[in-house]
Amino acid sequence: MDPDKRKPQAGATIQVSLDQVQLVELEGASGRGRAVPPPLPPQPAPAASPAELRARVALHVGVIVAFVAVAIVAGLAVGGVFRKAPADR
Repeated sequence: MDPDKRKPQAGATIQVSLDQVQLVELEGASGRGRAVPPPLPPQPAPAASPAELRARVALHVGVIVAFVAVAIVAGLAVGGVFRKAPADR
């Protein structure tokens, strides 16, 4: 690194005079724009058939129902333990 240059501070901004900026036109670019729009990207494949979607929704609902049932059983089991506990707790 050149010893005459200062190290810039973190977060410092740089000010550039517009007189120092030179615009360069790219090759093949004209000032009038495109005559036709750019081509569309390729279309994505369809996600799934309606039967697959119904099966997926049924699976998710089943998992949620099973999770809630396990939570209820666990809550009742813990409540039963505390109900049978001695009153001096």
